[in-house]
Amino acid sequence: MGEAILETVGLTKQFGGFTAVDDVSLELRGGDVTAIIGPNGAGKTTLFDLLSGRIDPTSGEIRFEGTRLDGLDPSAVPRHGIARSFQLTNVFPGLSTFENVRLAAQRRHTDLRPGAFLSHYRTLEAAETDARAVLDRTGLSAVASEAAASLSHGRQRHLDIAVALAADPDLLLLDEPTAGMSPEETKETTDLVADVGDEVTVAIIEHDMDVVADLADRVAVMHRGRVQAVGTPDEVRDDESVQEIYLTGGAVA
Repeated sequence: MGEAILETVGLTKQFGGFTAVDDVSLELRGGDVTAIIGPNGAGKTTLFDLLSGRIDPTSGEIRFEGTRLDGLDPSAVPRHGIARSFQLTNVFPGLSTFENVRLAAQRRHTDLRPGAFLSHYRTLEAAETDARAVLDRTGLSAVASEAAASLSHGRQRHLDIAVALAADPDLLLLDEPTAGMSPEETKETTDLVADVGDEVTVAIIEHDMDVVADLADRVAVMHRGRVQAVGTPDEVRDDESVQEIYLTGGAVA
């Protein structure tokens, strides 16, 4: 059981009169894979939007490795060690697999002064080396030269994870990484996330309960913007309040 790497305190996000995330206090433990589950509209993706700095909270705090992140410019959050993949693949379709990952690695290796990010990539040997290491790690080296748009859905999702890993994060947020996959692709992705989780703290939004059971050290169940229960997969499965949610709240997503 690791120490908390990220902690939210009373985290709330309102959109007009609608409260999408409601007074969420949650810990993500270093070294764990934590699954965030719940019915459609439970607030899971909004929570990830808050943790990754994509949107600002209405109230509450986000602390990561002792540093308060709420209120920071979104571009500052990755520099503190948080990377994220999205429900929809977020890569450059016209660029090669390698170029997508190399650009992500390059961002980490530049100081982003005017013109620095536009330096010719061959001068950035560290970024190129890191990109090739990430491609090896994610099983994408064989398609390094192929355009992202030409990859299968499963490989595109793996590329999205590779791009996030190129930032060398301490915490990786994965939003439904197996959505739309065949059983074979789901198995490959589950194995990949398990391998990544051996080295990086992972939080994953996932609708496939078999994937959750295979991957998660801890599970947090959200319902109507609140965290209803937190525990091991077995503890959450046996929680009567969670069983009630899924009897009345629709399919997991």
